[in-house]
Amino acid sequence: MGVRGLMTFLEEYCPNGYSDIRIADLVEECRLATGRRQEIVVDGNACYSMWTDGLDWTIGLPVGEIKSRLKRFVDAFQGIGADLVFFFDGLTPWKKRNTWLKRREKSMEKMVYVYKNLLERTPFSDLPSNLYIPPNMTNFVTYVLKHELNCKVYVAVRECDEEIVDYVQENGNSIIFTHDTDFIVSYIHSYVLSAKHFNCDEMTTRMYDRRALNEYLNLRADQLPYLAILAANDLVDQQSVRPLHFRLTGRRFKKNVPYKILMKALAQYINYDLPWHVSSNNHMRIISSDMFGSRLQTPFLRMAYKSYFPKRRTQILLDKILIRAEELMQNVILPVTAWGILSAYIYESNPVLEDYRVEWNYWACATITRPLRERLYGILLFEKRNVSRPVVEWCAENWWSYRQSVLVYPQYPSAHHPGLLALWNENLADTHYGHKWALFLEAVSPNIEDIEGWMSLPDDFVISTAVCHYLFEEEYLTKNELRALLVTLVLYESYNSNNGRQMWDGTPYLRARQISVTFSRTYSLMFTLFASCGYPVHLSKVRMV
Repeated sequence: MGVRGLMTFLEEYCPNGYSDIRIADLVEECRLATGRRQEIVVDGNACYSMWTDGLDWTIGLPVGEIKSRLKRFVDAFQGIGADLVFFFDGLTPWKKRNTWLKRREKSMEKMVYVYKNLLERTPFSDLPSNLYIPPNMTNFVTYVLKHELNCKVYVAVRECDEEIVDYVQENGNSIIFTHDTDFIVSYIHSYVLSAKHFNCDEMTTRMYDRRALNEYLNLRADQLPYLAILAANDLVDQQSVRPLHFRLTGRRFKKNVPYKILMKALAQYINYDLPWHVSSNNHMRIISSDMFGSRLQTPFLRMAYKSYFPKRRTQILLDKILIRAEELMQNVILPVTAWGILSAYIYESNPVLEDYRVEWNYWACATITRPLRERLYGILLFEKRNVSRPVVEWCAENWWSYRQSVLVYPQYPSAHHPGLLALWNENLADTHYGHKWALFLEAVSPNIEDIEGWMSLPDDFVISTAVCHYLFEEEYLTKNELRALLVTLVLYESYNSNNGRQMWDGTPYLRARQISVTFSRTYSLMFTLFASCGYPVHLSKVRMV
């Protein structure tokens, strides 16, 4: 989201707030200025809808089509002389936890609309794309970009926006591709290109002009973070700033103050109520008093203000397991889910197109897979088992899931655990080959005894088979549904949106949707388990679905 209303203000009210450009011209201009090939920093979170819009994923992710879109996207930029560096969200930072929870609750509400249409058999491609993205997208997209298209890919350890700002500052990058207006007000020198208005065929988009905004509002570059805080952003919610907005504009609006009026009023407040000779710390005290009626929120506002300025990471990891886990995560080998469990004892999941209506007596995937997560926690936290500490779960299970977290204790394995560093050491892969398999299969089901039979499966079907086994054992799938799912997996590579619509006459059945979502979400969790065990089958042979 970024700064509330800023994009609308730039596009509709600020003179010269944006310009339509040919990206190739900008890349060439930067190349001549720097004397080197240009890197464009891509906010991957802004591109999901571009890569999935209009695709039908009734029976699963249409991997071929999404791979094709990713390749076309990368090739288009490389064709004009630009290399891409992708950044994706990692674990939600503590300071954004409340914002994340509020947005997740709103997402849950939207699912009622979606499932009402599903009951009426409306094609998925006809539903608004901003209501959903397919499950397991982050694992899939980062894997393809990193290991198949050879792009630089980073999964954020801290807040994603801050890591992008730091990367741009440290590496001298000039171009950010995003739809997050936080980058327009950040204290960095960069061109901000719109992902929303991007035309891949023409390689054109909109470029937002920070200088035009400064001149129109009579603000300096270092004052723009004040504007972001006062307007509302990912940290400061709209309800907190609304009383101040009404006071500054005369309280003559029933709901929200129109952006055309609001931005000018906030700029006037910054120039006249925040003395230029006073430090930013004192400015935060003034804003806290005006916004909240006291100075108690000053530390919070300082943190929000500083988030717009580049800064080096100061946290030093002393735990060897965490150091190795971060390395593997940055190389897109260990999913961010495992990193969150190891570093913060947190597991979180977003709502997807899943039926959360309790009156239908349908269990969400997060509920079905809790025993699997308990065993995953046991493997990841095995070496810390002397510290009896639960994992905090924020999962999409029902309407009230995001109002209260769930504490889940790890279930430690009985199979031999040589330690995570040993499992993740490629030089010891042969030594611990059997241990990896034993840990993985015990986590899938304590009832599995035929380990050799599992080891003889085709490499690219191991995780899918484990998912099917787990869901059937948990009595989520009937025998007929299991058979149909196995057939679907065999034919999965040939699946695309067109033949998917033909299979379902263009209108998916509710139970097919439920199975598809549950399978995809369970697959994502099973992949995390597989990676945490050090890949019993090498990553290059794993099939992402």
